[in-house]
Amino acid sequence: MSDINYSKILQPVRLRPSSRGEKGILEESESDRSRVLYSAAFRRLQRKTQVFPLEENAAIRSRLTHSLEVAHVGKYLATTVLSKFRERKKSGQLGIDEECSLAFANVIETACLLHDIGNPPFGHFGEAAISNWYSSYAKRSSKKVADSGDFTFFDGNPEGFRIITRLAGADGSSGMNLTMPQIAATVKYPITPDQILEGSPLRKKAGIFFSEAGIWDQVRSALNLAKGRRFPLAYLMEAADDISYCLSDIEDGIEKGIIFSHSDVVESIIRKISDADAIRVVEGAKDQALKHVGSVDPAVSFRSNLVRFMVDNAAEIYVTEHERIFDGARDGLVEANSVSGHILKAIKSTVAEMLYGRPASHRIELTGHAAITGILKEYECVLDLAKMDFQKIFADGKCHKQHEQEMRLISLLPKKHRIAYQRAMELVPDDDKELSARIHLIIDFVAGMTDVFALRTYQDLSGIRS
Repeated sequence: MSDINYSKILQPVRLRPSSRGEKGILEESESDRSRVLYSAAFRRLQRKTQVFPLEENAAIRSRLTHSLEVAHVGKYLATTVLSKFRERKKSGQLGIDEECSLAFANVIETACLLHDIGNPPFGHFGEAAISNWYSSYAKRSSKKVADSGDFTFFDGNPEGFRIITRLAGADGSSGMNLTMPQIAATVKYPITPDQILEGSPLRKKAGIFFSEAGIWDQVRSALNLAKGRRFPLAYLMEAADDISYCLSDIEDGIEKGIIFSHSDVVESIIRKISDADAIRVVEGAKDQALKHVGSVDPAVSFRSNLVRFMVDNAAEIYVTEHERIFDGARDGLVEANSVSGHILKAIKSTVAEMLYGRPASHRIELTGHAAITGILKEYECVLDLAKMDFQKIFADGKCHKQHEQEMRLISLLPKKHRIAYQRAMELVPDDDKELSARIHLIIDFVAGMTDVFALRTYQDLSGIRS
């Protein structure tokens, strides 16, 4: 424990020096949060799916409201951890003074705000649509693509890392230019696609595309973080997401009239739990909710009681298992065989049974899949261009008659994404790397769309709407 010092790992260093000069970690962590909150990428989350795609009822959660709730749980979790350190008189030896403790909470809160920023339209269904499209395209194309794992294993986590470190800024190479600890705290899976290992919680997905592997190495080096090891504060971000995930879906199901009785939900959760301690916790939350019927909505009270229990439990694990977390020896703070793990598994199963997989949801998800796949297929002609032809059109917007369609498609690509492509070409001009950068350019365009914009773009490109 004596080698662990938060004042050393919470350093206010950025990918590139800030134009206003370097400040202390507290001020820099506040700056990081403002960079996220005022970003277009964060605002777009208000029109991206959480559970119900293309939802017009503003009371139903979007990715934005979900991220705000996860951030609240994350800050609550952070302050609980800090309180436990103080109770055990560990703060001093861990280098946690007042400024560091406030920055600690800020970093976790901001990491939670960022945790879904890379999600494409239509959520996980959108992720599958992108990776399925690429697998199909790769079979039909004769061109060699470097780092194809970025697309075969496309996921919102590495796309989020790409946004915050490359796409969101004006220079195409440093993104939001967040502090190194802030960037590291967002990385749930600290590996590239070639390191995915089935059955390993920290390696079940890629968290970094090959295209940003160099940036991640730069962050690791600055923080003295071993290869494949998660940054300690990322455990708290992940736990906040785990705790928030699905609990709020119950309230949305009730709001939409899909779930008619909160008591039915609770009973289903209890039936699905085999662990006696977990059952006692859920029944206790149910009893507390019943005590306040009439003044507090039962679903809200039930959720609040479970969140408090799981936050305290996760914080206790973080404090007691501190050295193992810094050594990267723990998979997470909410493990499957724990009380919280049993509860969350039962909640996810109940929500899946009652909310997911309904014909109405299937229709909208299929619409989303058709929209994303349709847009990407329209852009295949841009990918099929020879490198010289593409870069000539890309540079001056002019072309011969045989490339008029490609010219118009290229003109729709956002300026920030185009700059990121240009920066990539300055660094690695190889032909196979160029095609990989071109595919990223198009996928970045699609992944950044809101649900509604993706559907409208598909309708425009396919001639369904004019």
